[in-house]
Amino acid sequence: MIPITATLHVEASADWIWALITHFAKYADWNRLVPRIEGEPQLNRRLRLTLAAAGRRPIALKARVLVAARNRELRWQARSRWPGLLKVEHGLRIEQRAGNCRLHHGLSCIGWLASERLIAALRDSFEATNASVLAQTEAIAGAPPATEVAVPIVVAAANAPARIAAIRDLVAGR
Repeated sequence: MIPITATLHVEASADWIWALITHFAKYADWNRLVPRIEGEPQLNRRLRLTLAAAGRRPIALKARVLVAARNRELRWQARSRWPGLLKVEHGLRIEQRAGNCRLHHGLSCIGWLASERLIAALRDSFEATNASVLAQTEAIAGAPPATEVAVPIVVAAANAPARIAAIRDLVAGR
């Protein structure tokens, strides 16, 4: 097992990052590693996803959510249809800092298909995904101050689903 890890310094709030990583319908817009994912980002829920290694055929996998801690961590483990062929664990951990966040991104693979060539191709997609996350945050950093939009959203903490929907709309540019 060869883990691939990165730590990104993101100029965005934990709410914004959480909305980005849990809005599965928009993954194809920014995530080169997992361009398609279906399901709910809730503990023990099942997911269907496509793992895309750069320059290789996409791999369809079924996964289970291991950790879904709001504004802190989303992690899932996927397995191929046949035992021992491929097992992938992917996680994104958010660490809130003063005015920004650190995003710890990790991926590990094990199994017969987890060759050095596959790991190298996954690393390329992994790095492209990280670059895309940073580009997304630069886009919102260049926009008008988010505090004007985010203050009513944060105050409405009792109405969490509405807050997430508002943040998702902000991310989508609606």
